[in-house]
Amino acid sequence: MGEMIESLIIEKIYIAPMWIIDMIWTLYLVASLGILSSLYAWYIHFRHLRNPEYESICDINEEVNCTKVVTGKYGTIFSIPNSIWGFLYYSLILMLSYHNLLLPIFWLSILSVLGSIYLGYILYFKLRQMCILCTLVYVLNVAMFVIAYMLMN
Repeated sequence: MGEMIESLIIEKIYIAPMWIIDMIWTLYLVASLGILSSLYAWYIHFRHLRNPEYESICDINEEVNCTKVVTGKYGTIFSIPNSIWGFLYYSLILMLSYHNLLLPIFWLSILSVLGSIYLGYILYFKLRQMCILCTLVYVLNVAMFVIAYMLMN
């Protein structure tokens, strides 16, 4: 009899509020845009290595020039292009999002915002350049932090 009653009891299923589901999808979108941006920056970097005369579509003039920034002195960390680091970072975020591991995403997003502030400072104040692609990545990093913060609370 006890087994019959247990089989009749239906477990309560937790259904997340719609805004949480929307935020998780937004996190997927932001990470995917980050991957695409990183891949394009990677393409610029290696295309420029093959052909120094190459200009990307976001090279507008001498001050707004993605190619100059991506292939410049601050375009690498430990001799690895920032675009590769970005690709690995956004891929990790996508994987962590899929597994609903929000705490690591939150801490990684803090690191990415700090890195964006540092690189943004170098870009705008030291190099006196404007890189549309870099600015997009900075905005994506801030958006990822805001989303992760909202999901943590």
